[in-house]
Amino acid sequence: MLKKTVLSLFCCGLLAGTLGVFPAAAASKKKKKAKSEQPAPAPKKTSEYEKLFKEKHETADGMIRLHKVKGKLYFEFPVALLGRDMLLGSTVSEISDNGDAVIGSKPTDPLWIQFTRTGDKVQVRKLVRDNVTDAASPNIARSLANNNIGAIIKSYDIAAWSPDSCAVVFNATDLFLSDNKALTPFDPYGSKGSSAGAHRFRPIGINRNSQLAVLQLRPYAQPAYRAVQWMAFGSNSFNALVPLYANVETMPEYYADTQARVTSENFYWANRIIAALCDGAFRSTSNAVERYQEKTGAMGHRLVAATDEQIARLGLTAAEEAAQSAAEEEFEADNVDGDVQPMTPDETIAALRNPEVREILAAANQTMADQLKEETEKLLDSVLYTRSMEMKNGFHMSDF
Repeated sequence: MLKKTVLSLFCCGLLAGTLGVFPAAAASKKKKKAKSEQPAPAPKKTSEYEKLFKEKHETADGMIRLHKVKGKLYFEFPVALLGRDMLLGSTVSEISDNGDAVIGSKPTDPLWIQFTRTGDKVQVRKLVRDNVTDAASPNIARSLANNNIGAIIKSYDIAAWSPDSCAVVFNATDLFLSDNKALTPFDPYGSKGSSAGAHRFRPIGINRNSQLAVLQLRPYAQPAYRAVQWMAFGSNSFNALVPLYANVETMPEYYADTQARVTSENFYWANRIIAALCDGAFRSTSNAVERYQEKTGAMGHRLVAATDEQIARLGLTAAEEAAQSAAEEEFEADNVDGDVQPMTPDETIAALRNPEVREILAAANQTMADQLKEETEKLLDSVLYTRSMEMKNGFHMSDF
């Protein structure tokens, strides 16, 4: 300890003595040089949050902080609220004609939603909790949760994070300015609001819309099965679009045999009956109709994919495959616009008149018709039961 102390004092004395021999100007120059050699501080990096809100703008604080920037509405959404159940609804605050709606009224029920985050996106999910179970059945509860995940109705890119990383910022303008039938104050099937305004606006009437056709020409498919026509018959609020392959000689009877006689054995008349039953009880039947539309749509896409795969397995001879590959390579080399490869009329006719492919397409159309008929009859049974229970002379166990 003594040695260490003495050494320290010695060094200090030597340094003091040494500094004493330099002129004052030299010492000052050295200090300035040392000061000038210090690196300049790095410029502060501007965050995405600061870039987004660098200009003066309107804000509103609450559970969710709102920013109005150049006509756009940004949510500063707390991370702690992600995955929490919320209700989202619309209320009329001002109106020019109170025959359409009444100030303060909520013509439609609020949406039961959650905001969730996946990577750099935020989703708005619509929740359905029609089925519940008690806490004593964890397996059943888990199964119900897996079968009733929230459907994504909106998805937004995360534009920035708050300075403390406790909230995400995204542009939610279209949530309020886009046409959303679930939030509109004008409800054609509404039970709320004024008697004059609740039913003032409605979809296109059945007398002006008996069918809907969407023709899909797929450039990635071969000409023989390139065209798919999606068809819907009857009232569009209650029907479903289903795929029908073109390039066939006959159509399934369920679609084709539409006559003046009303029968549930025909797709058009079955849908007309369903629409007539559901229109007067939209709220009690809409869930069944939506499930039907989603299921038949999924069935159609699955059938198209399976049929395309089946045709692709037919294959070509070695010579045909080589000729086709050479033609495709030559076309793609010059195809800057992504057009379909042009064909002469004779080539088109030859490509379409493939009896084996036509047979597969006709079978696919029949399969779709059979599956559609089964699902349509289930829907008819469901809505007929619902409407029967709402009849004034309906049968109830309490009658005994």
